[in-house]
Amino acid sequence: MPMKVVNKSYFCEILVTLKNQPKSFNDILRDVNISPSTLNRRIKDLTKFNLIEPVIVRVNDENRIKYKLTKKGEALIGDFIEFCGLYQKLDELIVAK
Repeated sequence: MPMKVVNKSYFCEILVTLKNQPKSFNDILRDVNISPSTLNRRIKDLTKFNLIEPVIVRVNDENRIKYKLTKKGEALIGDFIEFCGLYQKLDELIVAK
């Protein structure tokens, strides 16, 4: 996976919010506080690299699309959380100077 994708804004936040359960587009919007157009692009990126996938969930007799981590995403989530923490720390150190 190219670093330019991992380096994009909200990449880590989206993966982390999906760590424990599938979420709808609107749930992710609310959790991550991201614009709809940016979220749409990140979902496409994350899907392209097989880190998340859409799943159809039945809610109140209606089919809803939610997004969840793939097996690959689940296997890498710990590493992504560590990477995001290090990235944030580095960013804070650079800004502080």
